[in-house]
Amino acid sequence: MSATLMKSLMNPLALFLALSPCMARAAESPQSAKAAIPKPDAKDLDVEILRTVTVFEAKEHLNFPWIFRGPGKFLSLACSTGLHTKTERGMRLISTDDGDTWTKPTETPVGGMGTLLPDGRAVVLSCWGPEPNPNGSYPTTTLFYTDGGRKRVEAVAGTLTWPLNMKPHFHRNILQMPDGSLIATIYGRQDGHKKYTSALIRTEDGGKRWTLLSIIAHSEQVGGEGFCEPAMVRLTNGDLFCAMRTGGPLYTTRSTNGGRTWSTPVVVADHGVDPDLLLMENGVLALSYGRPNVDLRFSADGTGLNWSPPMTLYRGPGCSYTSLVEGANHDLLAFFSQSGFCGTPGTGPLNMMRMARLSVRRK
Repeated sequence: MSATLMKSLMNPLALFLALSPCMARAAESPQSAKAAIPKPDAKDLDVEILRTVTVFEAKEHLNFPWIFRGPGKFLSLACSTGLHTKTERGMRLISTDDGDTWTKPTETPVGGMGTLLPDGRAVVLSCWGPEPNPNGSYPTTTLFYTDGGRKRVEAVAGTLTWPLNMKPHFHRNILQMPDGSLIATIYGRQDGHKKYTSALIRTEDGGKRWTLLSIIAHSEQVGGEGFCEPAMVRLTNGDLFCAMRTGGPLYTTRSTNGGRTWSTPVVVADHGVDPDLLLMENGVLALSYGRPNVDLRFSADGTGLNWSPPMTLYRGPGCSYTSLVEGANHDLLAFFSQSGFCGTPGTGPLNMMRMARLSVRRK
């Protein structure tokens, strides 16, 4: 993703990134699939695509959707518009009726990588490959929003101090843990390494000081890119579950001790960029990913151990990045682009940001 786009999204719009999005899926290295893809399991689910609608359309390209769910029926969608790496910049849309209609906001709401906190505020981390401070730490800004994410009220300047010689890139998730601390998924490339590393950082003081909690995954033998673009969710039993892009197969890993250590990553799909994870209120765990296509899989018992066969939402041009939230009526809302991207033209005179509404029910 271009530096210009990232700056426009971070100040003041939503944080998001696209790691080498024009890159073709790298050939799988011999060591990159040590575990078989989990056996499909769909017998305990009823999944139906109810409808797919256009959220926004434009002559310029529309890509990289990120969606935030606030209280009630409030949604905040961040995406890019324009030619990737050339004229693209961030834009924002909001809905107050659970996605039926969309408008441009008059104030700056939290972006799609934001998290709603129990006290009604929302939080997101601004940290996109900054240069280190003279003491070796990295500058961060933790942004807080009031009114369920509708208005930014505080920017906490802080630092990330860790033993890694690696520019950190915040991606996807901040979670509040039971002890009140915040943890966030980060990735980057360590000096001297060819492949990316995914890591977990933690703050106990609202973003003034971030420190390394753990390395989620790193291998110089996995995929064409290494472990990057992590998406993380806290499961019902308290485990942390993470999915990661590699430039080859899509991998998952879990932590049973609050993120201090992680299991050996296993393959969940034979491809996938920018995965997203959502634990629905009915206990079903949803996973989205793309390139090629836009696909969904479901873990009926919410453990991530067994998955339904892939359900393809879309085949066509676009960035294949996805974002998931649960609707006010407990439908699954999946966002993706139907648009020209890089050197590929769109399917018509207008490019579109799309939303699929699905019924996901346990039998």
